[in-house]
Amino acid sequence: MNLSQTQEFTEQEVKDNKYIIIDNKVYNFKEFEEKHPGGAKVLIHYRGRDATKKFHKVKQHTDKVKQTLPNFQIGILRV
Repeated sequence: MNLSQTQEFTEQEVKDNKYIIIDNKVYNFKEFEEKHPGGAKVLIHYRGRDATKKFHKVKQHTDKVKQTLPNFQIGILRV
């Protein structure tokens, strides 16, 4: 985990900045939206929200996909 991944965000900050939460980690997928294989719409829908349940329900989110998540992680959720 790099230094930026240790930054803490409140739920309000996630909402205000349109970040996405998965497993209490905060991600910025804005630059990836147009490249997302499932389309940008789903990422746009989850901006500012917790997408943990949806993320884990998608069978295409393989271990390989999960290994790319740190590339987009900008911090953790302050709980």
